[in-house]
Amino acid sequence: MSPLTVSFPGTHRVLGPETPGAAATFGRGADLDIDARNPFLHRRAGRFVFVDGLWWVENLSTWSPIRVLGGGTTTLLAGGDRIPLVHAETAVRFDAGPCNYEITAQLDTVPELPVDRRRDDERTATQPPARIPLNAEQRLLVAALAESRLVANSGPEGLPTNRAVAERLGWSEAKLNRKLDYLCHRLHRLGVAGMHESGRRAVGRRGRLVDHLVATGQITNDDVVALHRHDAETAQARAGAEGTR
Repeated sequence: MSPLTVSFPGTHRVLGPETPGAAATFGRGADLDIDARNPFLHRRAGRFVFVDGLWWVENLSTWSPIRVLGGGTTTLLAGGDRIPLVHAETAVRFDAGPCNYEITAQLDTVPELPVDRRRDDERTATQPPARIPLNAEQRLLVAALAESRLVANSGPEGLPTNRAVAERLGWSEAKLNRKLDYLCHRLHRLGVAGMHESGRRAVGRRGRLVDHLVATGQITNDDVVALHRHDAETAQARAGAEGTR
């Protein structure tokens, strides 16, 4: 069993056979206390755990994604997902409110994976996250959905309704739904899970859409700034229209 060395600013810890349960959680006030002052940080954002002869990193949150970078590839972990650490050095990145965090995980000995397990890893975990080009209106749509996530690190329950977003952007609800369907369809075709739902379950895909586009860096606080400019321009246009009546 190779020890696992984890490092982040101010902390350098070696996990090995003597670690209770061969596991260590990370978060606010966790075994690895990342940032005790950030109220947006999960108390148990994730953990490193030794299972089946391998060290793994696991996302313990309900919705906040974790990005795992190693060997030139990036893996996006949703809540409940985990991936084995199979490189000499791996970066584990996640966000909480306005703060970005990175933990470096190092192995003294890189594990030898069975052939079937290595092939499975190559088919899934080593695939880079899907990215799609976004036009200006699509950015406004997703920024309006993601604003509370980016600014206050709220969960899926913090997303505004489609009707509220349509009214904010000055669109019909039908237009917004068409654009939302189109974005989800494109990501579904690229293999992003949770994008193809109907009926009541379709509400959940909005949160997964926001999770994916925020985690891959396609929607950022810059888009929220552009959204606020759009709000101001829309308000000015409405005031002008009212003045001509």
